[in-house]
Amino acid sequence: MSRFGVLHTTIASGDVLSSVIEVQGAKSIGLLVSVPTSCQAYLKGSFDTSSVNARRISKTDGSSDWAWNVGSGMRAVDLEDSAKSFPYMRLETSVAQGGVASLAVVVKY
Repeated sequence: MSRFGVLHTTIASGDVLSSVIEVQGAKSIGLLVSVPTSCQAYLKGSFDTSSVNARRISKTDGSSDWAWNVGSGMRAVDLEDSAKSFPYMRLETSVAQGGVASLAVVVKY
């Protein structure tokens, strides 16, 4: 039987990077965001919690970075196979947020 967890984090006003989200052991990952400033969002993956080691995750075909156009307001996306290989991830935005951005990560174990 599958179980689910919901993890919450934010991107501070004036910032572009969320805090670390631990998704270790996830079978699938969904992301719900509420951003005050329209932007392009990028996934960053890492093998530890250090921001030094976090790198942008590429699309599974290697063609480019995984990116998501996020207008201001609420959006949701299934990350499919994009982030499951990394125990830790972060969300990066292309522009600094004009207010606090809220992220909820739904993880199926």
